[in-house]
Amino acid sequence: MRKLFCLLLLFCLVIDASAQEKMDLVVIQRIREEGTKNSKVMDIAFHLTDVNGPRLTTSPGFMNAANWAKDELAKNGLMNAKLEPWGEFGKGWQQERCYLAMVKPYYVPLIAIPRAWTGSTPGKKMITEEIVLIKAKDTTELLQYSGKLKGKIVMVWSTAVL
Repeated sequence: MRKLFCLLLLFCLVIDASAQEKMDLVVIQRIREEGTKNSKVMDIAFHLTDVNGPRLTTSPGFMNAANWAKDELAKNGLMNAKLEPWGEFGKGWQQERCYLAMVKPYYVPLIAIPRAWTGSTPGKKMITEEIVLIKAKDTTELLQYSGKLKGKIVMVWSTAVL
């Protein structure tokens, strides 16, 4: 019985070894060289981020980046490269400018970055509202502010280092 088991095991190993695909080392080397010597990753990343800028859904930056990508695919030989609709999203959003300063008891310019899709303020008019500093770690901690932020300037606590 033991000899039969060993013979069966050997037979299975031989069949398994013969079923494996042979690796074409030349093709593997060509793929490796293409990725290391002719990579366009940094050019693509540069165009999508630095040239086209922020790409929030339906924003001008998104459309510029999408059209650039479509044109690049067509230049590289892709037939019928096109943009297709994917459904309704709503309004686009793009930051034009943001400036924040404390004026009392003394002047201090502040670094401020608005959250995407937040509303604008009434032009250059000075806004004087109560400031609420939120230090919530998760959505459950945010519940304490529910219904209390209308008409307030909301500052979100961050530990990010600039």
